[in-house]
Amino acid sequence: MGKRNSRRSLSSSQRKKILSQQNNKSAVCHTPLDMRTVDFDDVKTWANKGIAIVANGAALCPHCQKIKIHNERLKKVDKKRKIKQTKE
Repeated sequence: MGKRNSRRSLSSSQRKKILSQQNNKSAVCHTPLDMRTVDFDDVKTWANKGIAIVANGAALCPHCQKIKIHNERLKKVDKKRKIKQTKE
């Protein structure tokens, strides 16, 4: 198995490329992004063996970022519930 890149966040040039590819719009809702509030996120997280490359990055508006985080938390809760139910 190859060594994984130890850098966990996108570089400035990678962020600029992502914005350019997305035409300065949110990856989810496609609204124009305000550069003061844009969030850069991994499509596949570091914990799930994602790496800091442009193809794994997305620029999101604050609203889309909140929804993404909320959905990720719900998945964790659901997973814990399923594990707990199988033990009972």
